[in-house]
Amino acid sequence: MTLPEQQEQLIDDLAVLPSPTERLTFIMERAAGSGLPENRRIEAHRIQGCVSAVWMVPEFRDGCCFFSSDAESHLVRGLVFLLCDLYSGHSPKEILETKLELIEALGLERKLSPTRLQGLMAIHATITAFAQHCLHS
Repeated sequence: MTLPEQQEQLIDDLAVLPSPTERLTFIMERAAGSGLPENRRIEAHRIQGCVSAVWMVPEFRDGCCFFSSDAESHLVRGLVFLLCDLYSGHSPKEILETKLELIEALGLERKLSPTRLQGLMAIHATITAFAQHCLHS
């Protein structure tokens, strides 16, 4: 499945939940049990621009980007996991060519504080910067 198709499928799947609050709850539950081992939660993997501590480990293999993540906050862990899961397994070119529509399409931007939304955009920027790096390596 292409990245745009996967994003559209995720939007459709989450849109059946009647409110953005319920969608956020589902996103947090979906990320339960995800995370990074303590030895990967290091400063080099920390995302700048997030109020809560967030770590993301990008990898490039077989022509695709993969992302694993963790965060101290349950809500942020869910949101980071959502983005990492969406973009993992796709080529750098596809990541760079696909506009992030998920947050707005599900009305999540109305439920997130400005600092959380800014952090989410910092995570997205880190994902796209990694894809850009892989594309030119």
